[in-house]
Amino acid sequence: MRRVRRAGTFVHHAHKRAVEHIRRHLCAFGRACTGLWPLKPAAHLAHLAHVSERNANQLITGDRKVTAKALLAVDQAMVESE
Repeated sequence: MRRVRRAGTFVHHAHKRAVEHIRRHLCAFGRACTGLWPLKPAAHLAHLAHVSERNANQLITGDRKVTAKALLAVDQAMVESE
């Protein structure tokens, strides 16, 4: 695996491509969640929407329909981040 040094950190190209691939295949709700919380978006969503982390992962990937609680939690987080 090739490593590139940028700004004092090492970036694995394979990992970067994998993350981009996952992000491209997320639903719009999932992209909003990963944009708000780049690290552990499911954990943040689970906490705010009062659902399990497994359920939050399913919402983010689009395997389940977005619930009103989850939508309101993301909406509130967007308003607070401004």
